[in-house]
Amino acid sequence: MAGRDEKKGIKETRELLNAILGPKGLAVLLTRVFKDGFQTSDLVEIMTTLSIDPIFRDAISGIQKLPEEVKDIDLMEGIELAEIALRAIPAIIKEAKT
Repeated sequence: MAGRDEKKGIKETRELLNAILGPKGLAVLLTRVFKDGFQTSDLVEIMTTLSIDPIFRDAISGIQKLPEEVKDIDLMEGIELAEIALRAIPAIIKEAKT
C-alpha cells in the first residue's frame, strides 16, 4: 500500500489531450481534412500525420499509463486539463471557418 499514496501526475493525459485538442491536434486535422467532404486520400493524410508527427507519437507511446493517471486526478490537475480543452475551441472554430 506504500505506492498508493504516490501521485501519478497527468503527463500522459496532458499529452493525449493536446494531441487530440491542441492547435495541431487531431480535431483540427480532421476539421481541415474533411472540410471539403470525404475523399479516400484524406485517410492517407490522416494516417501519415498520426504516424510521423511527434505530438501523436508521444501521446500514443504513453497511453497505457492513462488509467492510473485518470484515477489519481486531483482538482488542480482537472482544472489544468479543462483549460487545455477550452483553449482548443478557438483553433477548431478558426480551422472550420477557413
